[in-house]
Amino acid sequence: MQNNTTRQSVVFNDLFGKQVVARFDQPDSSSDGGAVLLKACDERLDLTRAIAACVADTRQAGKVVHSFEDLVRQRVFALALGYEDCNDAARIGADPVHRLLLERDPITGEALASQPTLSRFENALGPKALMRMGCALADTVLDAAIETVAQSKSRPVVHSDRGAHYRWPGWLSRIGDANLIRSMSRTGCSPDNAACEGFFGRLKAELFYPRDWKTTTIEQFIQVVDSYIRGYNGKRSKISLGSLSPIEYRESLGLTA
Repeated sequence: MQNNTTRQSVVFNDLFGKQVVARFDQPDSSSDGGAVLLKACDERLDLTRAIAACVADTRQAGKVVHSFEDLVRQRVFALALGYEDCNDAARIGADPVHRLLLERDPITGEALASQPTLSRFENALGPKALMRMGCALADTVLDAAIETVAQSKSRPVVHSDRGAHYRWPGWLSRIGDANLIRSMSRTGCSPDNAACEGFFGRLKAELFYPRDWKTTTIEQFIQVVDSYIRGYNGKRSKISLGSLSPIEYRESLGLTA
């Protein structure tokens, strides 16, 4: 063991009549063991592979050591674990868990990419590549949502603003294939989307955040949210609507059947 290895020991006296010593001096250890769950999530969502596929690799193949997919995964996992600076690569490049995340042997596997390599990769990304990455993220979220209603007869409404992510062919084809209803803010009318954003904000502040949902099933959660929405629309009066509820206001304008 090297002399500069941190050594700590704790002695527990009179425990079962025997001396028990705990030492924290394992040479190949990591404090990021929970990251294996991130890897499992990534494999399920196929997210980092989709992001890496958005970038055209123009490097000379014979000189490539780290694939774009490995570079993306290294940065994404590092950011998720609190290593936001590329300089952190010097500390985690030989970390056994971080090697494992890139499917390398945790002890003898090749070290991860260095800070200069990561920085060159990030600086090489142009606006088009970043736009494609953003679309890939939006598609991944939509794919995960579609899975939850795949076996359901109901077709929920998917509301969005008019961002390019929600108007590009990948998003539109997914909406069409899943027979979902698409709702979108009107062009040049920010209040249209503001109303939805304002409602979501109230719902989270008044209903979601104040409660502990750990023991709540999905069915129970849906019922609670449905009850909140019905009460908000039918019973909750608003000064901006002349002290009427939203449904009462629409009825006064003759907008309901």
